[in-house]
Amino acid sequence: MEVEEPSQVTRSRADSESDNEDNEEPAGPHHLRNMAAFFILGTINNLFYVVVNSGNQVIVQNFTGEHTNARDMSLQMVVMWANIGLGIVARGASFVFEGISFNTRVIVCGLISLLGLFGIGTLGEYPEMCIPAIACIGFACTLGESTLVAYVRKHQPALVGGWSSGTGVAGVLGTSLFIAFKAMKLSVSAIFLLQTPLILLYYFAFFWMIKPDPKPSALSAHRGSVTQGERDSSPYRLMNCASESSVTKRSRRSWAGDGDVEAHDGGAGAGAAAPSPSGRYMECLRLVWWIALQIGLVYLLEYVIQTVFALQANTAPNNCDGHLTVTEWFECNAYETLSWCYQVGVLISRSSLSIVKIKRVGVLTFLQFILSIVWFFIAWKHIVGVWPQFALMICVGLMGGASYVNCFYVILKDKRISKENKEPCVNIAALAINIGVLASCGISTFFAEIVFK
Repeated sequence: MEVEEPSQVTRSRADSESDNEDNEEPAGPHHLRNMAAFFILGTINNLFYVVVNSGNQVIVQNFTGEHTNARDMSLQMVVMWANIGLGIVARGASFVFEGISFNTRVIVCGLISLLGLFGIGTLGEYPEMCIPAIACIGFACTLGESTLVAYVRKHQPALVGGWSSGTGVAGVLGTSLFIAFKAMKLSVSAIFLLQTPLILLYYFAFFWMIKPDPKPSALSAHRGSVTQGERDSSPYRLMNCASESSVTKRSRRSWAGDGDVEAHDGGAGAGAAAPSPSGRYMECLRLVWWIALQIGLVYLLEYVIQTVFALQANTAPNNCDGHLTVTEWFECNAYETLSWCYQVGVLISRSSLSIVKIKRVGVLTFLQFILSIVWFFIAWKHIVGVWPQFALMICVGLMGGASYVNCFYVILKDKRISKENKEPCVNIAALAINIGVLASCGISTFFAEIVFK
């Protein structure tokens, strides 16, 4: 009698969950050095983007030359669209650039960032010139994120924690720097030109600090020898050795051509031709659509909260000059302080991967949805002052940062996704972020121009 074997997908999913929980790859000799490098890269990659978002009002004021127009919602939406609008293009470019070396892509990202910083620094008073420069900042940030998170696949998935911590620090550092520069009464030109030397540190971290650890195939072989006895005792192994052997042979083929042993999702017969690019992307979408949906929704909600809801919730006092109490000062600087609180939450949660890993990322989306409802009523009815708002905005950042780091970690650790498919899967999830942020601009405009009018 022939015994029916459970489906390949069922076993792959079970193996994936088991591997995600129990089989962490051992740290290589360069682990700490590489972790520091990805931390620096994450910090610099996102810093310029954060400074633009934090300085949204001041940039608009620099356009108009009048303080009364600094809160012009329409112009602020234009600046935000410029900073994130080309993100969709950059995500699409990430799919096209798969065949281009990571070294070349990193050089291009640095040069585009430099172009944006010089553009804002020298032409910041002219919207028709400054807006394209802001778009360069957003494009470089998005392309850099897709490139460097995908580059983690050449090392260990845990290194995404270093990258995520760096992006979290970029949020706090960028917002803090802007508040400090504003207090020092530096011009928009000086604020952005002072950041240009950081491009050298960006290149230094990538080209000098990152060192390859022993090949993952060697570590995998070692782990395989340890668990071979267990696998031999498995009824599935005894029932279908030939099937497993064919999967193993297929797993040694790599579209990337790097020769590493890789785990494929299975489902194709032995000797089957490699899927077409469209088939490959559809397979990646099938594997990560749920995670991409969650991270996209979290970003949509948090950007609506920290833009239109945060702006509408606070009306600055008529007189913000002269002697102010502590509360009055924070009321006058509520928008910048709320941005800082959001980034603090992001920093904490993006740095938490080594302590806690959250597999059910949908819970984070649900909690962010609850927070968005609370913030809507705060903006609509002005029911609380600035101090409770600061605490609530930290919670918004906690949800967003936790979703970011855990979603990417789950993708990088998923054994159903072959190594050469990690990059397109990461790009799909990252594309969902940009779609969510772009959708938030439309929703924010709806609330600003219709609901809160």
